[in-house]
Amino acid sequence: MKKIILSAFIAIFSIGISQAQERPAKAERAERVAKVEARAEIRRDHVKDELNLTENQGQRIKAINMNSKEEIKKIMAMDELTRDQKKARIDAIQENKQAQIEAVLDKDQKKKYKEMLERRKEHRKANAERMKNRRKMLKDRKEDIEDRQRDMRKRKVEVEIED
Repeated sequence: MKKIILSAFIAIFSIGISQAQERPAKAERAERVAKVEARAEIRRDHVKDELNLTENQGQRIKAINMNSKEEIKKIMAMDELTRDQKKARIDAIQENKQAQIEAVLDKDQKKKYKEMLERRKEHRKANAERMKNRRKMLKDRKEDIEDRQRDMRKRKVEVEIED
């Protein structure tokens, strides 16, 4: 009888622990989503201000962005697609989104929008270069540490042989 009660207690306790571990993960995910949405709202406001969008234009562009976001989510959930296939489809969605957004803008806004996209592209390129350099630096550090560890093991073996 004691074994049954103990087994039941352990089972209930382990279920409680597993559920408690899931809660923080869900909370962290919700927090990350909230941060991403807040940054998106800031970007949207920045674009709206920089392009001097009307309220109608702002609403239409928001709808375009939301639709493309949903399409991208669907593609990312398709496990049967390879990474390259997903990238190709997402690139097509992005191109279509850009064309739809440009259709909403007037001539001056289109010019400013293209300039914004170019600045963003240059910024991403600079970030990619920085990350490439950082990865190289970390790889070099790792190799240096591995070399030092090999040297230390070699010295340890030499010391043990002398003793």
